[in-house]
Amino acid sequence: MIVVILKTAAVMAVLSGLIAAAWYALDPRRRNVRVPVIPAEPLPEASRADAPANDPQVAVLRCKGGTEKARRRFVLAGPRDCRRQYILFRGNKVCPHGCIGGFHCVSVCPNQAIQPGPDGLPVIDIAKCAGCGTCVKGCPRRVIELVTRGHLIYLACDSASGDKTREFCSVGCTGCGVCFAECPHAGAIAMADNRPRLDYHICTSCGICHHKCPNVSFIDRVAKRPYALISLQCDGCGDCKRLCQFGAIHGQMGKRHMVIKEQCVGCGRCFQVCPIRVITMVGALGYTQAA
Repeated sequence: MIVVILKTAAVMAVLSGLIAAAWYALDPRRRNVRVPVIPAEPLPEASRADAPANDPQVAVLRCKGGTEKARRRFVLAGPRDCRRQYILFRGNKVCPHGCIGGFHCVSVCPNQAIQPGPDGLPVIDIAKCAGCGTCVKGCPRRVIELVTRGHLIYLACDSASGDKTREFCSVGCTGCGVCFAECPHAGAIAMADNRPRLDYHICTSCGICHHKCPNVSFIDRVAKRPYALISLQCDGCGDCKRLCQFGAIHGQMGKRHMVIKEQCVGCGRCFQVCPIRVITMVGALGYTQAA
């Protein structure tokens, strides 16, 4: 008797699933929804971060295209899990590289370091993240990667569509090359396939690319950057003023220069170039740990 009941329950479960699938496909509200067929493509490597393997790492999300910033192809009322969405429809976003927002990473994180965000994107708690890579392996779009814990700047987009990215995401990288042109550290950023690639061995996390990017496609993990302060011993050589890419330093030759605090991004370049070491970065002590 028990066996018969179990078999009947199994059959009913299968039939319920088939009926639900048929209803979902034939629902008149969805008849005008066209889901383009996207050819299968090999998944990229689990982690694209060019970081030393022995350094402590944390997971970061390489996507900023939340519900208000990235276009969707259709409104999905079916399975929520992003892996199922990827198998069925390759996700509902126009961008083929963006986070699907099904929060599979939330369910597999062993440290509960990932939580759903208000914009449909997962939020990673760096303090709880152990850098185990479970979320990286489980993400169907591979938009989560591991970066060195001490590295504070990364590109939060993997689109290779160039200018077409503007059509489906307001914060996506268009491959304009501004970050490459503005980066003061040779080799830290290289352009490949319409995308900037950061070499974490060279990048100093100065944050210039983040502030220069027209679409703000970079993420700066520093909650509050330090700012430069020039002491009274400044001889007015002007090196810092010429080097500053944000017009945050003013002054006349031979006289003490001043920093416009509101325009200073805390990159530290003036501190590095000052020949008599009279520039201090206020708030720099311990700011990396606060990221």
